[in-house]
Amino acid sequence: MFARRTLTWEGPQGVEQKYVTGEVISVLQKEIRRGQPAALFWAQVLWQNGYANAAFNRLKVITIEDASVCVRLAEVVEHCYQAFLKALGGQKLTASRHIPACLQALLRATQALVDAPKSRCLNHALTLQRRQLVDRSDVLTPAQALAAFQQELKNSSGCFASRLAAALRVQIWNDRATCRDLWQAMDRHEPSSTLLPVLERWSKTGNAPLCLAQALVWLSRKDPTLPAFQFSTPPSPPVAVDVSQIQPVLEIPDYALDKHTARGHARKRGVEHFYAVGAQVAHEPFPDPWADGARQWYLELEQSKACSPKSKEIARMLLERWQRALGMPPVTPQTKRKKPAVSQKIPIRQPPVNQPPVNQKPPKRRKPVVDVWSPPCPAAVEVCHQDPFLWLKEAIHTQIPCAWKPPACVGVWNTPGSDVWAQRRVFLKGPVSRSAAVTQQWLNRLKASLHSPVFPLHAMETRVLSWETKFYLLMLDYSAGWTTEPQPKGPLTLTVIKSGAGVECSKIWQAYLRLTPWETIPLALIRQYLAIVLFRHWLGISDTCHRNILQRGDRLWSVDETVMGHPLKDHPALSVGHLTHAFQAQLAAWLQQQRSWCQALLEHWHQANPYWQALPSAVLERWTVVTAQLTE
Repeated sequence: MFARRTLTWEGPQGVEQKYVTGEVISVLQKEIRRGQPAALFWAQVLWQNGYANAAFNRLKVITIEDASVCVRLAEVVEHCYQAFLKALGGQKLTASRHIPACLQALLRATQALVDAPKSRCLNHALTLQRRQLVDRSDVLTPAQALAAFQQELKNSSGCFASRLAAALRVQIWNDRATCRDLWQAMDRHEPSSTLLPVLERWSKTGNAPLCLAQALVWLSRKDPTLPAFQFSTPPSPPVAVDVSQIQPVLEIPDYALDKHTARGHARKRGVEHFYAVGAQVAHEPFPDPWADGARQWYLELEQSKACSPKSKEIARMLLERWQRALGMPPVTPQTKRKKPAVSQKIPIRQPPVNQPPVNQKPPKRRKPVVDVWSPPCPAAVEVCHQDPFLWLKEAIHTQIPCAWKPPACVGVWNTPGSDVWAQRRVFLKGPVSRSAAVTQQWLNRLKASLHSPVFPLHAMETRVLSWETKFYLLMLDYSAGWTTEPQPKGPLTLTVIKSGAGVECSKIWQAYLRLTPWETIPLALIRQYLAIVLFRHWLGISDTCHRNILQRGDRLWSVDETVMGHPLKDHPALSVGHLTHAFQAQLAAWLQQQRSWCQALLEHWHQANPYWQALPSAVLERWTVVTAQLTE
């Protein structure tokens, strides 16, 4: 990766020093924020290793992120960058390390940023606008968002906050045509501006939200609520920088090792360290009105781990939510592909007949695939004519889509027609794979057939829905009695289960075990828990996490069982993962005390199982293993 490459600094008198690219980029930005002339040394290190263009890319970010109060400073940096390209003369970017004029252009831009007033207020304003979008439930299509922004632009009041909110909606959709129309609308609003074309060019190479916000500051300069940005003619960059005055060699300071560097990440430096140390700026011309709110929200996101406190991750989460609400298929961001290198085709010499090929590479070894068992009965899949999530009323997220996890909601099922579950509270999860949905449905059917008052194994009514090529799990909501409230440490996690309420409040089993002395747990719950452990162990259900066991009153439900056939592990019989050694011992004690009941439970399952003859041989083999472990 670029950030991990090694840079070599060859200073005067044979001084040689090694640096890491990511740390040099970081310290360059930190020194500019503090107004320190040491930034010139780090810019020279990047130039000497052929990374002058990368340094200019970072200077563009610093211009609109850390020195945005001087609005027209972008024109100064762009002027220096054009001088750099002119001196380069069409050669490769790495050739700039041999051209002194390229170094002078880079140092002039760096010096202009060191001398400029600093403030990160624009970045904080964007953060607060993203937070408002997260909390809002209304969804606009790209065309509607563009129309709303054009209307805000025509508004005579010229409020910066409302314009930024409207523009951010358009930018998050990341539609090329709409984003182009967005900049064209601003160009038509002020066609004589020399700043807008610069910011538009910069937005195409990254940092589009910041470029957009800087452009809106310029267009909203008559807004009386806007802080005291500087809109005057930009200062001229220094004619030349005396290279001999730059320090011969420097070490990476500790304050540059923040969460964006490998060493800072290893030291577990997060958002709090970044705002306290790394984001410090010198000589702010006015108090930042948005700093406290932005810092507080990012700290909440980091502590709750509901979403990564990165602007790109939040924008991606918002985009997925909007696409789902509008019934649109998720759009994967397009990435540029490198063109294949042009090379001459060299004929391959074929080996003689009946002889093995010479220097043939051995085939790649694939990882062993877990043998997932298919349910022995046909699935009942219901076809939908639209995204099932659109039929939920009063929906509450219980799981926000994150990485590979699909979203899950609880709400009122509001389907048209004569649906027996209409107007009932349901749990909807998806999209999931077809095998996962069908497996969960079959497991609940199996539990229903094995359940009895003496040997309880509670099942959930389950339906499998399909829309286009996707599959969804629909269940009746068994969380009646749960209390929900906004989570204070993460606004993206919309609900939280309060485990400390009375007996009628549903709890996650893991939380119940923490709150209840183990010796006071009722016998009925212990037996239901042992039945769930035996059921999962028998069918090879890999998920043994106690957060997927729900308890309310005298009942336990085992949920989220979507993979069967997981191989037997090398740990002791019937032990459960994600638990402490103390609870493993308690589980062994319960098994010893209830051994005869568990054996009678297995015998009941053997007689009551309607699918016994159709079970795969691997399932029957596991039955033998579980029975033998229980009788040892």
